[in-house]
Amino acid sequence: MYIAELKSVSKSYGGNKVLDDIDLNIEEGEIFVLLGANGSGKSTLLRIMATLLKSDSGEVSLMGTEGGHEVLRDIGMMFDHNSHWDKLTGYENAWFFAIRYGLSQAEASSRLERLLSWIDLGEKSHHAVAGYSYGMRRKLSLIEALVHNPRLLLMDEPSMGLDYSSRLALYSELKNRTRRKNSVVIATNDVHEAEILADRVALIKNGKIIASGSPSMLIDSLGASTSIELTLTYPIPWERIKEVKEVEGLDADDCGMKLKISSRYGQEAIVPIVKKVNDLNGLISEISVRPPNLGDVFLKFTGEDQVDET
Repeated sequence: MYIAELKSVSKSYGGNKVLDDIDLNIEEGEIFVLLGANGSGKSTLLRIMATLLKSDSGEVSLMGTEGGHEVLRDIGMMFDHNSHWDKLTGYENAWFFAIRYGLSQAEASSRLERLLSWIDLGEKSHHAVAGYSYGMRRKLSLIEALVHNPRLLLMDEPSMGLDYSSRLALYSELKNRTRRKNSVVIATNDVHEAEILADRVALIKNGKIIASGSPSMLIDSLGASTSIELTLTYPIPWERIKEVKEVEGLDADDCGMKLKISSRYGQEAIVPIVKKVNDLNGLISEISVRPPNLGDVFLKFTGEDQVDET
């Protein structure tokens, strides 16, 4: 049984088709990333899975049922718009969610104490949310989504607004939850985040899923070359580096001291290339290697450049 399954799901707004015949399944204990540019339909898809929107057509099954209020206690939600009661404290906001999700007072107190400490919001938890920064509101939204240990966690741009240490804490927490057989679905345009977290990725463009699979499978499907850049301390007859069989492409700047090399052999090409440079009496001051990544997959399949690789 899939924890979530969508069949032929479509959604339009005012004649504009936002989702077009989407088929999707989410397995128990996986992190599934919806990766697409702004306006691709990924947030709408997430909201349909959260039962906040109704599709125009198709079927949506959550935890083996057709959805409804009975499954909401098994779903955690974090969306790009933070909804809180500004006059209440952060703790009071989170407490409301914990109790509404059916936790006892003892459970709510214990879990909130852990989560507030985990995301470094404890000292500010008894301050009114009206004085919170955007990042603090995002942290509070995280706590509200996680407090009831949902089987299915739906997150739209979850790391947006978080500082670096909080991002790392979030990534670790999500990995831990999937080890406990919880499932996570993330909508993002952050390629780096997708590569770190995803067990599977679906690329979305104009409301359609155009490719899906594990990050490594999608990257391998490119058959793309690794880019190797060398910085030399002085010029050499760099054209002769083409004699190395692992080198497929070679270019240099006007001074012949910065070389760009492409190779399908990946990092295995580095040793023979460095040896060749030494044979030519060259000296390397810097070397960088960039294998093909999920951003390359995104560009190939979508033709989009509106994707965040930072």
